[in-house]
Amino acid sequence: MSAPGSRKRKVDPALLSEEDRKEYFKNRMLYFLERRKTLREVQLYLARIHCPEELQEELLQFAVEYHFTDDEDYARSFITDSVHLRNRSRRQIRYELEQKGVSRDMIERVLEEENPDDAETAARLVQKRLRQPEDPAARRKMAAYLASHGFSYDIIRQVLKEDEEFENGE
Repeated sequence: MSAPGSRKRKVDPALLSEEDRKEYFKNRMLYFLERRKTLREVQLYLARIHCPEELQEELLQFAVEYHFTDDEDYARSFITDSVHLRNRSRRQIRYELEQKGVSRDMIERVLEEENPDDAETAARLVQKRLRQPEDPAARRKMAAYLASHGFSYDIIRQVLKEDEEFENGE
């Protein structure tokens, strides 16, 4: 049970002065930006909390100017995390970044610079998830899993063949 008086009061921004309203929406945006976000995500958030359009533009400029949001930096971090922590394919990374509002040109440029290797990523997944490499049904299931995560047929075939050669001691 919470202590008396600890509940936050609902604030109606329409009742605030122009300066207080600006401060209110700025604080809401900064709280939202506690974790890294793309510019598009910030735009959608400001619209969702009913921030006036003329103030949205000013707040977005503030966020960019003071590096609270930077789509290129976000894309680099996202790619690194996606490859090393979440084992994502280039195709899946591209799709997820597009959904977050990062431009296609920027995605392609950053992917080219970071150059994640789908074969290495798929091989890590196979090592991690394939418990019975000699079982054809398990290998088919692994191939379907890799395909559903955006890996190409050529990469899947290559990785599963290498895994089979490793298991056979070749």
